[in-house]
This record gives sequence, structure tokens and C-alpha cells, in this order.
Amino acid sequence: MTKIKKAAVSMLIGAVSVFAVPGIANAQTVYYKGAAVQWDHGRYLKLGKAYSHVYSSVYSHSATVNGNYASAKKQQWAKASKYVAPWSTAHAYWNCWG
Repeated sequence: MTKIKKAAVSMLIGAVSVFAVPGIANAQTVYYKGAAVQWDHGRYLKLGKAYSHVYSSVYSHSATVNGNYASAKKQQWAKASKYVAPWSTAHAYWNCWG
């Protein structure tokens, strides 16, 4: 390869490794009074951002992550997120009522 191609390939690999955002995600279906509730929670590792997303088509609901709270009425996503230090623990919760 020429020097220019090698430099371009090196820059491309570097950009992918810097801007790719791997994370740990847990998507599950949980149940409230027999109704399915979608709950997605996890952490974007390189951004230091933890999140909790909750959806219910039947009940009002909320999502909480490390004290950051978001609520929504039925048929809307409740999305909470918070920046946390990489060495700290992310605590995600969901709640329904109605």
C-alpha cells in the first residue's frame, strides 16, 4: 500500500474506535397487573451514560436511573438517563400505576 492509503486506513480505524459506542443493554418484558411492560435499561460505556426506558400501552409509568426520574402517560416512552462515572454502579428502575 502507498503511504496515503495506509494513513487513510489508520484514520478510519481510529475514527471507528473513537466514535463507536458499545454498551451494556438489557431489554426485557416485565408485567404489571398482568399487562406487559417493555423495559430497556443499560449503559453506554464510552459516554458514561446510564439509561432506563419504559413503555406501557395500558398504564401510566415512569423510569428512574440513579435518581433521575421521567414519567409518561400510557402509549408513550418514559426515558430517564444520567451521566455516571465509569467505576460507579448504575441503578435502573421502572414503575407503573393506574
